[in-house]
Amino acid sequence: MIKNARPKLDDTYGDGFVAMKNKEPIELRTSAVYDNYRAGVSVWGGRLILVDNHLRGHKFDLNYETIDGIRGDFDGSTGNVCSDYPPRYICAAVSSVLEPPEPIDPTSGST
Repeated sequence: MIKNARPKLDDTYGDGFVAMKNKEPIELRTSAVYDNYRAGVSVWGGRLILVDNHLRGHKFDLNYETIDGIRGDFDGSTGNVCSDYPPRYICAAVSSVLEPPEPIDPTSGST
């Protein structure tokens, strides 16, 4: 279980699980990610594959960013449930980039 990550005094950080600048894909499987201050799960450059996780209670569930020219993504993720968004429970990813991100459907196996 990953829960209750809090920010620093300057209101930064507070993500539950963070992958940063990974050269190979990282997987997070069958985890409960609850009640973190900012994002439930973040990837800052690299690929983070989420499989069968349950997320709830964050400002947003998923965050991906580009850092040092390395794009972050959740490609290949499947089976995740974000219970703040009934009735379909789709996990929506957000980014500071201008184009809107695609949602991750819990049943599709792809983004």
